[in-house]
Formats: sequence, structure tokens, C-alpha cells
Amino acid sequence: MDSGAFPRALSRRYFDLVIFDLDGVLTDTAALHARAWKALFDAFLAERGLEPPFDLDSDYRHYVDGRPRLDGIRSFLAAREVSVDPQTLERLAAAKNATFRHLLEVEGVPLLPANIAFLHRVRAAGFRTAVVSASRNAPVILEAAGLTDSIDIVISGVTAADEGLAGKPAPDTFLTAAKRLGIEPARATVVEDAEAGVAAARAGEFGLVIGLAGREASQEIRTGLAQRGADLVVDDLSEVAIHGSAPLQPASDLPSALQEIEQLREVAAGRSFAFFLDYDGTLTPIVGRPDLAVLDPEMRAVLADLAATSTVAVVSGRGLADVRKLVGVPGLIYAGSHGFEIEGPAGLSIQAEHGTEFLPALDAMEATLRAGLRAIEGALVERKRFSVAVHYRLVAAEDQPRVETAVDAVLAEHPEFRKGRGKKVYELQPDIEWDKGRAVRWVIDALRLDSGKVLPVYIGDDVTDEDAFRALASDGLGILVRDGGAPLTAARYTLETPDEVRRFFAALLERRP
Repeated sequence: MDSGAFPRALSRRYFDLVIFDLDGVLTDTAALHARAWKALFDAFLAERGLEPPFDLDSDYRHYVDGRPRLDGIRSFLAAREVSVDPQTLERLAAAKNATFRHLLEVEGVPLLPANIAFLHRVRAAGFRTAVVSASRNAPVILEAAGLTDSIDIVISGVTAADEGLAGKPAPDTFLTAAKRLGIEPARATVVEDAEAGVAAARAGEFGLVIGLAGREASQEIRTGLAQRGADLVVDDLSEVAIHGSAPLQPASDLPSALQEIEQLREVAAGRSFAFFLDYDGTLTPIVGRPDLAVLDPEMRAVLADLAATSTVAVVSGRGLADVRKLVGVPGLIYAGSHGFEIEGPAGLSIQAEHGTEFLPALDAMEATLRAGLRAIEGALVERKRFSVAVHYRLVAAEDQPRVETAVDAVLAEHPEFRKGRGKKVYELQPDIEWDKGRAVRWVIDALRLDSGKVLPVYIGDDVTDEDAFRALASDGLGILVRDGGAPLTAARYTLETPDEVRRFFAALLERRP
């Protein structure tokens, strides 16, 4: 495939996951690996009177780079027409690893700054991230480099050996990472510096394969990456933009949407608005118990007036039936369970089929949590169709760690779930790729809201709303309700409280032409 056929940008609209190789991509440990391989093979060849010695460039790249340790030894020795018994293979592998670990301890983990910055940018833009490395030392290297918290999943040489996964150039390890994150390969990007890794990603039919050549690379290296299947070959990842991503900014620096209504009208440039609204903390104040969050009659009235001329959707972590009952305004679109359930006028409906298989496990988790938290005063367990929420706003400060301990114990028994965090709440959700941002984009696509005619606006106050702010970064805008909201946000405007949200809508209605 022509490497010029792809733009040098990633978009959340088309990709959900970025998979990185480690050595030579995030860290410059490839140079340490190459030196360890040379020390091993040069000594081995010298013992047998064989020439020439191991070449740090061509031999490393063609025979060992990106491959599991034993495969690399076999590949190089086969090229020199040398065969050894299994015990010798294991001895050579152990010796190479000992040399590498020594170099790592003495010299530390060298990072590749431009590529590390790219990793942080894709995290900020809402991409999931994975490291797939043939190295058995990958977890140790990531921890030493301080990158563990930036990676959702690591598939290392140890993982491959334990699970019988074929190494690169087979696609098995890449496919395993995508599968565990619930993401189709077509919606994942792979970043690789090794020809074997590029070939593995192409064999796995991943959506975009980026070949990382390095700034000192020869044309031979660039051509080799392209020939093995790289869609795009770059010197480093500073050349790849994140299309539609929104930089995080301090919420305190953002302008007030209430005070900048005329500016918002200029941003809309004659288009109508489509409003997507969180419920708790946005349309109603945060309260101690979820059942007490009742919509104010004035807010209900202004939403009804707004819906008469604009698309209005309520996107909540609450169950669909619950949020529809609490809002009670006909003609609105309701998205419950963070968008797993969506209903609206004209037959608009989606029930997340990819979540139904988790319902029995949710039942079991709910029962365990209710029993385990019964003794902690103020702890509340709220069952939703596709998640279980544990509220601890009413729990004494000294008892709150016990709540998280109980939640983590349940998650340990159900690794197919993840723990989301909100305002004094933990949310146990299926660990699959779906969030408020994807729900909003689904509604936009389902209603065919042409960006040339409609400006989508999302208003929310919590961590889970950041997914929606990012999803609208390229063709809409986000408004953060600052009352307890995130200090850093992808939104572009702020409002202070739910009452300011109501006043903002009222002002829009008053100034409507």
C-alpha cells in the first residue's frame, strides 16, 4: 500500500486504540538490545571461528528486531547455517537477557521524547493505548520509565510464552491486545519500528500501520518498512497529528458561556444548535442520594421550550428508564447507562448488544457489593442495566478507603469490567469501548445532523463527560459545569452551576431571532 495514501493524522472518529511497540518506539532500549545481541553473537561466532561478526545495523534489523528472543536466535543462526540443540538455545537466550539487564541497570531507560509526547497526546484525546513487545522485560522497562499509568494493557514476551501466542511477524500478540480491550483491529493503529512488527500488524488487518524509521534511517530502512506493509513511514511521531483532539486547559481559564452567548452565535455561524446534556450536576445539583436529584420545574419548562426548535438529548450514567422519568419532557432523546441505551422520537433506538452478555456478571457483582458494603454507613449501591454504581458521598472520610477496597475486590473477580470514577462514585462497567462521546457521535450520525447546518454542544460536569467534549472537538463544542468539575478539561466554555445552565438556555431563547 502506498505510504502516501494516508494523512499524517489520527482521528477519534475512525480509531479507538493505538498500539505501540516498546523498544525503538517509546524507549531507545533498542540500542541496548542491539549491543546485547552483538556481545552474545560475536562471542558465539568467535568460539567457532566464524566470520563476519554480528552487524549492529543489518543483522539486528533483519533477524532479531521485534522477534521473541528464541526466534531471533534461531533466525540469525539459520542465516549463518548454524544449528544448535534446545539447551544451547536457552543458554544463549539467558546470556543475552543478562547482558541487556546489566546495560539497563547501568545506563537506565533512554526515552524518545517526541514519541512519549505523542503517547500523552493520544491519551488526552481519549484513545486507549497498548504496548505489544517481544521483550520479556517490557513491564519492568515501562515501570522504570514511569509509563505504566499511560498504558491500558501490556502484551509482553512473557504473555506470549504463557499463552502460546506466536510472535511477530505473526499478528497474534497485536490481535490479543485489541481483543482484550474490546476493539476491532480495523479501528486500531499500530506504531512499529521493526519490519517484523509492521508485517504482523498488516497481517492482522489493523486500520493504520505507522512505520517508525528514526531520523538517521537510511532509505533502505524506510523502503523496507513500506514494503512490509506500513501505510505511513515517519521519522518520529511528532509528524503525526491528532485530528479533532482538544488540548486540556485549566477550567479557570475558560470563558463563561453565559457571558459569551453572542460569541457562541458567531461560532454557530447561522447553524442551529443540537444540545447534549448530562443530568446529575448539570441539569440538577449533586445530592447525597441519587433518588433525590429531582429536576426543577423551571428547568423542565426551559428544556421543553428549547426542544421546540432544537435537538435536545440527555446523556446520563443513569439507566434509561430512570433518566426518562426524572426529566419527563416529551420529544427529547434519552441516552442512559452512558449511552448503552438510547431512545428518542421517530423510532430512534439502540440497545447495546455488545453489553448484554455482561448482565449475569453484573447481577453477581451487585449482590456481592450490597453484602460487602452493608456494614459501611452511607455506602449506596445503585444497579443500572449495564453497570453498578457505588456512591460514597455520605460515607465518613475514614471509611471511604474501605469502599474502594470492596470495589477493587469485586473487580479482581471480574477482570472483564473496569472501574470508572465520578463525583464520589465508582462505576463498574464492562471493559469495552463505549462511552458518552461515542453515544453522542452515534446520535449525530443516526439523525444525520450535518455539521454545515447544526452545531452540536455538549454540557456536562464530570469526568465521564470529557469523552463527549473530546468527541466534539473537531465539529462542535463542550461546556463544563465547573461546580466540582475537572480542573483540566477539553471543553471550550464553562458555566458555574445547574442554575447557570438554566439561565444560559433562557438567555438563548430570549435572543432567538
